Amino acid sequence: MADPTRVSPSRSRCSTARSAAAARRCERSNDTSPSARTIATPTTSAVQWIYTVHSEGAVVHGRAEDLKLARAYADRYEKAGGPQLPLVKQWVDYLENQGR
Repeated sequence: MADPTRVSPSRSRCSTARSAAAARRCERSNDTSPSARTIATPTTSAVQWIYTVHSEGAVVHGRAEDLKLARAYADRYEKAGGPQLPLVKQWVDYLENQGR
């Protein structure tokens, strides 16, 4: 009987690849959402996806570039008055401290 808590390496790579692709889609979405009203959800999603990809041991563009993007999205989110700012800052903090 297979262990339901274990994910096969190929399935994990596929999930990580989908996460990285989703992060890039969020990135494109953020580039086309200039209004403060519409920025909160896509910006949160972009930071969350970057965090998710890194927590799975992968990167979207590279560690430094991903951190730079996450910080920029967090700044935009803060300026837009996003309600989940503490969570967004927690994700960025994880990215900043990763590998230490």
